[in-house]
Amino acid sequence: MEAWKEALLRKAALYLREVLGDSALSAVDNARASDWATTWENARQLPFYLQDAYHFYRAELLGQPCLLMLAASREEATPAVVQKHWQLVVKQFDGPVIYVVETVASYNRKRLIEHKVAFLVPGNQLYLPMLGMDLREHFKPDKKPPPSAAALSSVAQLLVLRSLLGLDSDGLAGKKLAKLLGYSAMTLTRALKELADRDLAEIQICGREKHLQFNLQQRELWQAAKPHLQNPVKKRIWVRFGAGQSLVLAETAVGKISGEGALAQLTMIAEPAYPIWALNAADWAGVKTLLDLDELDRQQERSAQVQLWRYNPGLLSASNCVDPLSLWLSLQDSTDERIELARDELLQKVFEQGREQTW
Repeated sequence: MEAWKEALLRKAALYLREVLGDSALSAVDNARASDWATTWENARQLPFYLQDAYHFYRAELLGQPCLLMLAASREEATPAVVQKHWQLVVKQFDGPVIYVVETVASYNRKRLIEHKVAFLVPGNQLYLPMLGMDLREHFKPDKKPPPSAAALSSVAQLLVLRSLLGLDSDGLAGKKLAKLLGYSAMTLTRALKELADRDLAEIQICGREKHLQFNLQQRELWQAAKPHLQNPVKKRIWVRFGAGQSLVLAETAVGKISGEGALAQLTMIAEPAYPIWALNAADWAGVKTLLDLDELDRQQERSAQVQLWRYNPGLLSASNCVDPLSLWLSLQDSTDERIELARDELLQKVFEQGREQTW
């Protein structure tokens, strides 16, 4: 068991013993995780996105079987997403399901309570509505939002995604990468350092050249990088244009089908009611002028959504759609179960087909 998971389970056990008494847990030997919580084997039957987002442990609390749903990332998920996931797990376990997380902001605690989601924050709060419990100890000051440095820059993210998708970033010299992607050598050098600082890749010096080398396997790299990856969409706007303008947009090689439109092409989900296009934010002014487009203040008849991206989606996909991993990231805040299942299917395709698949 990874050290941080062991530590979180141990803190949870100590807190439960403190507020409910030693007899609350079935085992009390120093509150080791292995004494009171065991891996829930049925987790393998859950959708991939749930296995990816949580670690599941079976335990006994006050003589009753319960399931601990540990957040796999230290980055706080939205209560709406947690509620949706929690409801799906509840259907698969006969007993209380408890969301366990290291920290929760005060406004998110309120929303979890409003959603009736059982949760445990070791040292701070235990909320078990099914047992009539809402025990609060003390609240630590809410953490400030993580600094922007915690997330990868758009260029560093682009390099990670290119490697995951089997494109030609791995092993190339920094200068060659800069020319290939259309960035300055200095920008690429900073991106390489970001990846090395987070142990996602190595910088190998060959003569006077710096070469990027990813040493993690595909799925390992995804798991390690995911906490640092950003939603590629900076802004969503509405425009109105006809079929001819759509064709021009596609032929410019600047626009890519995105959102649920791309999801419909890559999975079995239904097409959306309106077109969704992804563009590099830096190209929008030129495209807007080329097609003589006006931005709308809201969705209207015969309108389309344009997503302005942090990087050029064409650098990750040769097809008319955005790549599956950027698409997954752009939809990760959705609470629509159809979209979550389709996102799960996307990841399975990427990991099953490996780095050889061309998107």
